[in-house]
Amino acid sequence: MEEAIPLAEKLSEKVSKSSIGWHIQHNLLVISVIIDALKRSDPSLYKWTFSMPRLLVYTFGSIPRGRSKAPKVVQPVTDWKIDQLKQEMRAIKERYKELDALAPNAFFKHPYFGHVKLKPARRFLAIHTEHHLKIIREIINKK
Repeated sequence: MEEAIPLAEKLSEKVSKSSIGWHIQHNLLVISVIIDALKRSDPSLYKWTFSMPRLLVYTFGSIPRGRSKAPKVVQPVTDWKIDQLKQEMRAIKERYKELDALAPNAFFKHPYFGHVKLKPARRFLAIHTEHHLKIIREIINKK
C-alpha cells in the first residue's frame, strides 16, 4: 500500500468513486480504529456469535465489493496530502506492534461479524487491506 502513495491522486470512476489516496487513508483509519478497540476491550466480555458474513469472508479470504458502505468513523473526512499519508503509514506500522502485547481474547465489535478476537482481527486486517489493494491495482491499471 505504501508504494501506491505517490499515485494517491489517481482516480478511475469505472473502478471506484474514490481515489487511491482515499483507499489508503481509509485502510489506515480501519487499522487505527481496530487497534484502539482491541486495546480498550475487556477480554472477559468477549462473546462468540455465529456470523455468516464472517464465515464467508474468512473462508474465501476476500470481501465482496459494493456490498456495504464503510462506517463514518473510518471514512476519510479531510483532504489528504502525500506527505500526510506517508507519515500516517509510518505511524500505523509502529501502532501495529501494539497488538503483540494484547490478550488473546482482546476483541473489537465489527458491524457484520460481531466480536472479533485478536488473532482473527489480524486476519481481518490482512483481508481488508488486500481488498483495497486490489481496488488500488485496478485504478492504477485503468487507462
